[in-house]
Amino acid sequence: MHCARYAQAGIRRNFPETSAPRSIVRSDLPDLGPTDPQSSARPTATALVQHLQLAKQALDLMTAMTRLDKYRVLIIDDLGYVKKTDSETHVLFEFIAHRYESGSLVITSNQPFSQWDQIFPDALMTVAAIDRILHHATIIEIDGDSYRRKTQKKQLNK
Repeated sequence: MHCARYAQAGIRRNFPETSAPRSIVRSDLPDLGPTDPQSSARPTATALVQHLQLAKQALDLMTAMTRLDKYRVLIIDDLGYVKKTDSETHVLFEFIAHRYESGSLVITSNQPFSQWDQIFPDALMTVAAIDRILHHATIIEIDGDSYRRKTQKKQLNK
């Protein structure tokens, strides 16, 4: 099962999974912590891609991806915030393809699928990544005002 959350910048996308006890939600890389099958990892997209890119350069990408299989849920946060190089998007695609049938992904992004051609270097890779995510996914689109704007309005009204 996969879940993709889309919201414009400033709108919080990080709800239910962040309510999990901190002991089971891991965000540190490269050592992603315990092998507890109930645990989940929550790297930012940038941290995950950098970790996988280093593994690929060391000719150890498959081992790095397989190590991440110990997590039932992997939350990739902020996909699309930082422009990635072609080699970085290739390892991201390889990871999505690897994870497709092996475990759950939760992906948060500030870009709808229609703009993922800005994340992946070519149309074929974009379609293939979206296809793998959507096949077993629940999509949640969050709409509303930026939480920073809401906070500012509250402060101004005091």
